[in-house]
Amino acid sequence: MRVESPQPTQPPAGRPVPDLPREIDATGISACAILSSEQLVAVRMDPASAEDSSDRVASSCRWRSADRYEKMTLIVNSDYAVDLLYAASDAAPFFEEFELRGQPAAREDPPDSSICTIYVVLARDQLFTVEYSTQATDRPVRSCEAAESTAGQVIDAIAARR
Repeated sequence: MRVESPQPTQPPAGRPVPDLPREIDATGISACAILSSEQLVAVRMDPASAEDSSDRVASSCRWRSADRYEKMTLIVNSDYAVDLLYAASDAAPFFEEFELRGQPAAREDPPDSSICTIYVVLARDQLFTVEYSTQATDRPVRSCEAAESTAGQVIDAIAARR
C-alpha cells in the first residue's frame, strides 16, 4: 500500500480587515467584570456561575444558566493579530460580517444554530468573542440573539471604561 504525502496548501486568502471607525482599548479589562448581574440574567446566565479561565494571552470568563442548559463564554484578547480572523474566514463553513455599535463584527455560526460565536474587532490588535450555546429543547433560545445582544453590551461597557 502506497501512502502519498499530502501536498502543501496555501492558507486561505480570506477577506481584508474592515476599516475601524474608532479604536477601543481593552487592555487590562477582566472578562468576568465587564457585564453586570442584570445583563447576565437578561440572557439567562447565573452571575454566581462565573468561571475565570484567563491566561497571559486573553481574559476569559464562562457562565452557565441556573438549569445548566445554556452557557456563555466571553474572551477579551488585547494582543491578537485581527487579520488572522479574516484570513481564515474563507475556510469557515459560515462566516457573516456585520457591524455592531459601529464596530466590525462577524458571526461564525448560522443565526438559527444552537451555538453562536460573535467576534467584535476593537482595534487592529484587539478583539473579543462571545460564544453562546444551548442544549434546551423545551423552549426557544436563540443563541445568536443572545450572543449579539451581549456583544453590544460588552462594546458599550469597554468603551465607557476608556
